Amino acid sequence: EWSLDSAFWDAYNEGVISMRVGNGGGDPDFFAWKLSDGASTGSFSYERLAGGGGGLSNLKLWGRVTEVIRIEEPANIALFIIGLFGLFASRRFSQTHP
Repeated sequence: EWSLDSAFWDAYNEGVISMRVGNGGGDPDFFAWKLSDGASTGSFSYERLAGGGGGLSNLKLWGRVTEVIRIEEPANIALFIIGLFGLFASRRFSQTHP
């Protein structure tokens, strides 16, 4: 079983739990799970099916902040109109000044 303090989601907006097993001889010997937004508890199980080594080596919690930049609709339209005006002006200027 695992649990996270809610302060994790106050600091980060993405999270991953990773696990490394044994002596590094497995294929693969490293696993990672992306956490659902706001997840605070969960469980996992691990079973070595064959071979030597393979014990749980470590678990790590990774957090990342990603910034989402949103451009509102009126700004998109304004940028499009300015771009069209610039294109029109450059064509007109190039026709009158060869």
